[in-house]
Amino acid sequence: MGMSNAAQSIRDDLKAAGYSLKMFSVRTSRTSSVTVEIKDATIAKSKIVAIASRHEHVRRDESGEILSGGNTFVWVRYASKALEVAAARLTERLLAGERE
Repeated sequence: MGMSNAAQSIRDDLKAAGYSLKMFSVRTSRTSSVTVEIKDATIAKSKIVAIASRHEHVRRDESGEILSGGNTFVWVRYASKALEVAAARLTERLLAGERE
């Protein structure tokens, strides 16, 4: 599966799981990887990893070393803006005296 196909499949799977594609950026790179960036920090990264990782294909030899070529790596991370918003909300809550 090509990287652009993997990226589109990830988008399709996220949509099928009920997520709005506005919540994500799914991009391919020239280095055989697809990056899923979560734009909303309230979304559990583990759920997105479970969906996106199904499209990762890594060829290994008998000793477990990664072979060159034909690999598709999938990375999932939060967008920096999403983390900034989450940090600001948490700071507001802490300053207001919330502890849970």
